[in-house]
Amino acid sequence: MCNSCNIRVNKLPALLARLACGEMALNDYMSSVRLLQDRPKILLEGSIGKGSAISLMKILGYSIGGQRVTNTDLDAYFGQIWHKEGDNVRWSPDIFAELQLIQ
Repeated sequence: MCNSCNIRVNKLPALLARLACGEMALNDYMSSVRLLQDRPKILLEGSIGKGSAISLMKILGYSIGGQRVTNTDLDAYFGQIWHKEGDNVRWSPDIFAELQLIQ
């Protein structure tokens, strides 16, 4: 059992930790996330290739609780997917909470 998975706070980082540690099945995770009223969504454009491989093409935007969000810090954070500079990648378990867009 993963020690960091002992706290069961119903927030995205805790749910992701449980999923990563194998304490939660993907379907259970998805059901739990659906219950978060203000869950953030990243709107992506992509395509499905051979072997069902998903190729992300670009980020179309973000929403929280059904409301569209415009934030240059989110753009920079997720822009790392396409504009990675060396081995320096900023990572956050919940960038939306870190930027105080959700609580």
